[in-house]
Amino acid sequence: MRISKRHNITSIADFQLKMADKAGKAVIDEYNRLLSGVDEPIANAPSYTTFIEAEQAYMASERPERDRAFWRQRYPSVPPALLPARFAMANDSASTSGKLIWQMSRATFDDIQTYASKRGLTAPHFFLALIHSYFSRITNAEEIVIGVPVHNRTKAQHKQMLGMFSSINPIGVPVDTSRNFEAQMHAMADELKRCYRHQRLPISDINREVQLTRTGRRQMFDV
Repeated sequence: MRISKRHNITSIADFQLKMADKAGKAVIDEYNRLLSGVDEPIANAPSYTTFIEAEQAYMASERPERDRAFWRQRYPSVPPALLPARFAMANDSASTSGKLIWQMSRATFDDIQTYASKRGLTAPHFFLALIHSYFSRITNAEEIVIGVPVHNRTKAQHKQMLGMFSSINPIGVPVDTSRNFEAQMHAMADELKRCYRHQRLPISDINREVQLTRTGRRQMFDV
């Protein structure tokens, strides 16, 4: 938006997992360079095509088959849906939606981080254990599967690239009411570590390996 002869305002909104902070800054820096009259390309600028080529090499290697075998063994059968479908929708129909926002104070978050770090864990482990504990108490599920985003920006240069890197891993932990909350946190951490070794396989491939379409569902997780 032009606000004067020499000043404009640009608003950029992007999903955090798609655009890393450094990548967003790189776009703004490049835009400012062009405005200043510098039109030469940045030397050694990272290109998303290198990531695509690396993914193609991965898919052509033996690694994907090992990852597929892991997910087939991890989910020999698809766990039942955690939340029943409330509406029968056609593919071309729309549905109303809503959201509830709850803001946590910084002091509370800092307390959570301290609690987790004293046990050798992190805040994400705390929240995953909290979600698991909640649904294990309000449902009769024997296993709670949570869709956990993975950034897939494994190299420093990836953090400076624009493009889709993220995927989702279905992280499932059996319900065990004898575990206390600290043990639940460690159970989540152990499962995350085990699945992260095979995180590179796209979620679409994981769904095919576990034959998700036979269940009539679109994802293995509802949360």
